[in-house]
Amino acid sequence: MNNKFEYQFWFWSNKLDAILIMLAALIKYELLDVERQIIKSELEITNDENNKWYNYPLAGKEIKLDLKFAYDNEEGKDVIHLIITSSTNLTQQLETLDLFQSLFKKIK
Repeated sequence: MNNKFEYQFWFWSNKLDAILIMLAALIKYELLDVERQIIKSELEITNDENNKWYNYPLAGKEIKLDLKFAYDNEEGKDVIHLIITSSTNLTQQLETLDLFQSLFKKIK
C-alpha cells in the first residue's frame, strides 16, 4: 500500500531559508544554496487561492518530500503556504517544526 501523508502550514516569508534547511536536515538531504534561490525565484508567480503553486521535491537518503509553495492570497509576499507530501508519516516531526518556527519572529 502506498500511503501519502500530507502536512501544511503557513509561515512568514523571511523564514523560508530556515524552513528549507530544517526540512533538509529532517530527511538527511544536502540542500544547496542554488536550490534555495530557485525556490525563492519561482515563488514570485505563485498564489494559493488561484491554485498557482511551485512544486519542488527533496529526496533525502531514505525519505522523499514533495513540497508545494505559494504566496498567500491575502497576505501577499509576506506569507508562504507550504504543503508537504511524503510516503513516510512525519506528522509529529512536521508539527514540531511548525510549532518551533511559529515561536520566532525571524529565524536565521
